[in-house]
Amino acid sequence: MAATLANHLSKEQLEEKVKSTKEGWLRHKYKALIWLLQGETYRAVARRLGIDLSTLVRWVQRYNAQGEKGLYRKRKQGRKRVLNSERMQKIKQWVSEEERVWTLERMKVRLKEKG
Repeated sequence: MAATLANHLSKEQLEEKVKSTKEGWLRHKYKALIWLLQGETYRAVARRLGIDLSTLVRWVQRYNAQGEKGLYRKRKQGRKRVLNSERMQKIKQWVSEEERVWTLERMKVRLKEKG
């Protein structure tokens, strides 16, 4: 399926957004638009980003309808936090107090032990 993108941002503007955007989730959306402009299929772009095809289609639909504003997350959109604020504080304390490399696996074990 070939992508039809509204002419809100040029390829050059999108590339600049990729370089200047700090949020990884937004950078992925800009990259997706660039790849679609370059002629890649929805399926190929979704595969590259590791996302569901329907997610990519929704991104493009919102971009076409609302411009760049459509790429941003709405309030309360996205996955819910797994850790509550109390557990987050514990983690921050461990990391600041102990000089060690904190891997995800080590953090999981620590949370099970003391969490």
